[in-house]
Amino acid sequence: MFKLIILASIFIFMAGAIFIVYFRKHKLLFILATLIATISIYFLFKSIYTDIVDEVEMKTLNKSEKISKSIEEHPLLEASSPPSQYYVIPTIEKEENSILRLTKLSEKPSQFNSDEDWFTRNNLASLTYIVPKPFRDVGNNLPSFIPKKFKNSIIVKAIRGNPIIAIYGKDFSQGRYLLAIDPSTGKKLFSFDFNLYEWPSSFKQEDKPFVSMATVWAYIEENTLYVSHSHQTYASSSFGNNAYITAIDISSNTILWRSKPLVSNSSNFIVKNDAIITGYGFTKEKDYLYVLNKSDGKAVQKIQIKSGPSYLVEKDKQLYVNTYNTDYIFKYEDK
Repeated sequence: MFKLIILASIFIFMAGAIFIVYFRKHKLLFILATLIATISIYFLFKSIYTDIVDEVEMKTLNKSEKISKSIEEHPLLEASSPPSQYYVIPTIEKEENSILRLTKLSEKPSQFNSDEDWFTRNNLASLTYIVPKPFRDVGNNLPSFIPKKFKNSIIVKAIRGNPIIAIYGKDFSQGRYLLAIDPSTGKKLFSFDFNLYEWPSSFKQEDKPFVSMATVWAYIEENTLYVSHSHQTYASSSFGNNAYITAIDISSNTILWRSKPLVSNSSNFIVKNDAIITGYGFTKEKDYLYVLNKSDGKAVQKIQIKSGPSYLVEKDKQLYVNTYNTDYIFKYEDK
């Protein structure tokens, strides 16, 4: 502010000098006074602009610091150790099986295209935000209120929705932490540490570098978190202890149910009415789509497909399924 006062004083003085010199017909002095006045005006406006930019940056920094502080101070829920086989909490009231079923409409060979190509070709809306990738010069569309780091881990996935679900890991093959964020306020709602979900209950020691399970996908409905965990290697490496969906009561941090293993290693799953649609597959293993009860995780439909499913996306009341070498479209029917 002090420098603004000085520059303003110089400007006023030079303006007066120009006025006097001009009317006394001192041409050289008039030119000199005009030049000094112009320079003063330049530095005056530059100073004002710099102060405005500094103020905006400071406000942005303070907002970012407040969000980060709020996130770090919020209690982190540690997910309890999960069962390795199918489980339903005894207090869950038994419900009727889901009546939703899938019927195949089309099956077309694909050219081993990427997920991105498949989304574009079928005009499907993206399910996730593009997150920053270290050592790769690629853009991202991550909202500014979503932290790029959490608990010394980088963001590896950000799932669109309300709330937004961000997943963090040491690298893109991992996913230990889950953070739920209100998209309208940027407020953190809750977070989970899935450290106890990382390792299968048993595995081949020689395959240990490959069998750590990551948080792959999640969906929140009312007070329940549905979350999938899997590793990306052969089922035999972990004696089949892989690829689950778990339903967790958020307020009590209690496991409501866990699906049987080898049900969900697809890139996402879909919650549809009273059902969950997911898929499992891997090289030289049988590949399937599954329909599970949302109430207890029990499989009510199993459909064999030609290769492991990647993304499952709903469009125009139909289910599009991308696999390594085949594109599928299914319709929903009631049993």
